[in-house]
Amino acid sequence: MSTLYVSRRTLLARAAVITGAAIAATLPASHLLSSQAYAAGNDPIPADVKKAVRRAQARQRRVLTGKPSHNG
Repeated sequence: MSTLYVSRRTLLARAAVITGAAIAATLPASHLLSSQAYAAGNDPIPADVKKAVRRAQARQRRVLTGKPSHNG
């Protein structure tokens, strides 16, 4: 049985080709290449999150009025 000599450069090149092929095969199925029309249909911030942000901003405006508190 003979030992097959493979240089480090050859091994790294083969690994890079295999990794690149795997990425190229899975990339079209991913959402990384989504079109703008597809992305525009999906709201990245849900309505309940927007409502919570509005409540927090209103609370912040009430708290930061610049008037001293009655509680000290």
